[in-house]
Amino acid sequence: MKKYLLITGAILVVAIIIGVMQLHSTRQGASQVCTQEAKICPDGSAVGRTGPNCSFAPCPTSTTSPAPATGSATTTLAIGEKMIVNGTIISPDKVLQDSRCPVDVQCIQAGTVTVHLTTGDSGATLTLGQPQTVAGMTIKLVSVTPAKQSKVTIVPSDYRFTFTIAPQ
Repeated sequence: MKKYLLITGAILVVAIIIGVMQLHSTRQGASQVCTQEAKICPDGSAVGRTGPNCSFAPCPTSTTSPAPATGSATTTLAIGEKMIVNGTIISPDKVLQDSRCPVDVQCIQAGTVTVHLTTGDSGATLTLGQPQTVAGMTIKLVSVTPAKQSKVTIVPSDYRFTFTIAPQ
């Protein structure tokens, strides 16, 4: 009888330990709390961290048109964001080159950034500071953020491109 009680007690203790471990692992996965940091989007709105990896939610896509066809406009877009200008969709979709000098290093040359821009059914390659005629407009990539740093890799979703757009 004592042997039976001892075996039953051991099985009960093992079952309780397994149950507590499963409950603890379930609570750990459900209790992950993301920090309350915010990322400022190009349109001025802010997004917070979400999801199982606590990554920032995507910024809203810009669909507004800049100034009328008689003047130029300046706009800032992220990769994948779209803007309609005089009926043409403009969207930066890929950084082809970022050879800018990191801000924490002394360089002989400043370097540049080259980005691929989708414009309607075609595309264009824009280089920082060099205007280009695209879809009947003159588009110039005037700045790129964030600033490059020697020990930090910029992920594509962090890039922001500021363009000036003027009708021809």
